Amino acid sequence: MSLVKTEAIILRVISYHETSSIVRIFAEKSGVVSVIAKGARRLKSPFRGYLEPFNHVEVIYYYKATREVQTLANVELLRAYFADFPDVDKLLLPYSILEYLEKFTVPGAESREIFKLVTTTFKLMEERPEMMELYFAQFLLDFSSIHGYRISITNCGNCGKQVRRAYYDLKDGKFYCDECSYLVEKSFIFLDSNVLRALDYLARGEVEGIPKFCNEKDVIRLIEFLMRWIAFHFGVKMELKSFKVFSMIKRA
Repeated sequence: MSLVKTEAIILRVISYHETSSIVRIFAEKSGVVSVIAKGARRLKSPFRGYLEPFNHVEVIYYYKATREVQTLANVELLRAYFADFPDVDKLLLPYSILEYLEKFTVPGAESREIFKLVTTTFKLMEERPEMMELYFAQFLLDFSSIHGYRISITNCGNCGKQVRRAYYDLKDGKFYCDECSYLVEKSFIFLDSNVLRALDYLARGEVEGIPKFCNEKDVIRLIEFLMRWIAFHFGVKMELKSFKVFSMIKRA
């Protein structure tokens, strides 16, 4: 058994027995880890108030390779993201990020680059909530790139011609131009010139310039494309509960 000290983001907390909690964390040094916080729900527990989703903490836990759940020894709060956020609906996209971390990161693997991406994204979302959708899109693009799945939409996947707008085939993961769009079946996402331009801005880290030419529908389509792109390349069929609710609210 060894002691691990690392910064982490709290993903979710599950009540365990009468006084304890099982806590899923995304740790900078060890990816997604489950720890048990013994007595965390007691009024005088040293853990009380620290184990909340989005909290950026420093934890010390006992690690044993044969255990699926490690034992939390200590926790210190570094920053409580979204603690005073007035708009509950706006938390749906940050919750979507927590879902991504839990479902797409490798347990036990060092995750410094992803960890920095998450804390940077949360800070931006908290400071400029009116840009939250675009910061979420930036997160998705960078998350994909860090894992080796960079997006390049310049030429048609069939004829090779340069595209000004594209049809993204959800089955084969390719992009098609207008002339070759007949090859695309029913499952596709249409990316017009504004969405392609927005992707270029994201790739250059110029997210603040996107509202000048993209409306809300364009941004939602951009996000849906990025999520589908990640799902295709990770080989995982999934539906984020938080984003599903977010979409329903936007379409209401």
